[in-house]
Amino acid sequence: MLLWEPPSLDMRIASQSGLLSIMNSEIASPNTFLEKHSKTYPDLVLRVVIPAETKSQIRDMLDQNNISERSLFPGLPGLCGWLKRYYGTSW
Repeated sequence: MLLWEPPSLDMRIASQSGLLSIMNSEIASPNTFLEKHSKTYPDLVLRVVIPAETKSQIRDMLDQNNISERSLFPGLPGLCGWLKRYYGTSW
């Protein structure tokens, strides 16, 4: 597995500050790779499971720190996504 930081060709890519993972085989699974290497290097790989019931609390914390659809996806799509979540009905 190769982790690669894409060039900031677009404002959306720069805002996300993300990494892409690339496998060296089309049939390889990132989950299988990480499970195998977590046994060999237990301090290198850590799995964090966030319970579904904490989603709204985490969203509130991210909003307080100005991390939302508006900042991750600059432009009209990000603004519309944020407005839909903020003013929409909570299901």
